[in-house]
Amino acid sequence: DTIIDPGAPIQLKGTVVRFDSPEESATPHGVLWVEAKSVEPATTPGARPGTMWRIAGFPGHVLQSRFWQGAEVTVNGFNVHDKSCEPACVMVGKQILNGFSNLSTAN
Repeated sequence: DTIIDPGAPIQLKGTVVRFDSPEESATPHGVLWVEAKSVEPATTPGARPGTMWRIAGFPGHVLQSRFWQGAEVTVNGFNVHDKSCEPACVMVGKQILNGFSNLSTAN
């Protein structure tokens, strides 16, 4: 389970590596994988360039149609309680932006 830590907001900037559909990821929403360029706050575990982040929380059909491999994105959201970053860091996204669109889970 991905349990949000509401006291740990994150802003992640990076490059989309892949998208796993809900069927592939066995989650209701699907998963976006982003290689970090920067993470704020800098004290966040995994806040270093090159770290892989697994981002949950966005409707899969929307992500699949709007964000593709190589897209530069900024994701605002929250870290999870398990901050071990093994095998990847995990966050729950609330807003994602790139050069073409702005998607928020707060509709």
